[in-house]
Amino acid sequence: GCPHRGTYLAIDAAIKQAGFAKDEVMVTGDIGCTILGMNPPFNLLWNEVSMGSSISLAQGYVHSGLKTPVIATMGDSTFFHGGIPGLINAIQHQVPLTLVVMDNGWTGMTGMQVNAGTADAFQVQGRRVDIEAVIRGLGPDRVDVVDPFDLEGMTATLTSCLEEPSGVKVLLAQRECAIQARRRKIVAGHTTIDPDKCVLCKRCLKMTGCPALSIQVSESTGLSNESSEADLWGPLEAGESPRGDLSQAMASAIAIDYSLCNGCGLCAGFCPTSALQWDPGNSQMPPCELLERRATCKGSSCSEKPSNGGFSCVDGELGGGTA
Repeated sequence: GCPHRGTYLAIDAAIKQAGFAKDEVMVTGDIGCTILGMNPPFNLLWNEVSMGSSISLAQGYVHSGLKTPVIATMGDSTFFHGGIPGLINAIQHQVPLTLVVMDNGWTGMTGMQVNAGTADAFQVQGRRVDIEAVIRGLGPDRVDVVDPFDLEGMTATLTSCLEEPSGVKVLLAQRECAIQARRRKIVAGHTTIDPDKCVLCKRCLKMTGCPALSIQVSESTGLSNESSEADLWGPLEAGESPRGDLSQAMASAIAIDYSLCNGCGLCAGFCPTSALQWDPGNSQMPPCELLERRATCKGSSCSEKPSNGGFSCVDGELGGGTA
């Protein structure tokens, strides 16, 4: 359910749709949750240095003579903290690049602190700063607001940005952090699997890397807890087709851990047999919108109310209500 998975899936797909190989398009990252794009299955980021470095390094790569598109990625907290000067510089000097701001509404990696763009209900003092208004006010050549769970839509928008040879393009990818949403019992939908249709091609696992997905192994498979990673995963070659008899022969299927699943439905888009189904009708979280509610402290798990105003409290308990 992490929205950044959708963002990196869209970047990967857009690079291919624009006619480039993955290693031809420089993708830079900042410190923080954007590091997800450096690891498998995405393997997209060329570097991950510090807050604000992604857009600054991206401009350096353009000035070095790189002829292929350059993409910079940064989180919303980083944008407010150190990304604005770099974006201003790119706009002033008309450096052709695409900036993807991954707005999940929180300072996620360091403990879910409030940032300037967090919803008003969670601000301890003052009010929320509209990140979209700030970006548009700086005057980039193009601004698009996208939903990272709308993989097709975000991919199409990003592809068109990569096909534009000039100008500063900014994509604002907005979805609340899945951890914070789930603490308030908010999900993006409901994903189910039909084991009888699953052929264990493992595309859902290999494309998304989602921790809520696993392989349900029975004794008849010949696999065990001691089986190697290659036994369980194996290579996924280009153009590989799922084996229709694999599920029956192995008496096994993909399983969903609903204690981790946030119902984003990204995995269902990669299932060739429609074994995975996503029901957006069960969604309690509209796209690109934060639920503005904060729990009232009951003093049941801490001696005093947290100085951050209780933004990480659920049902009056610090860090409670994880399901």
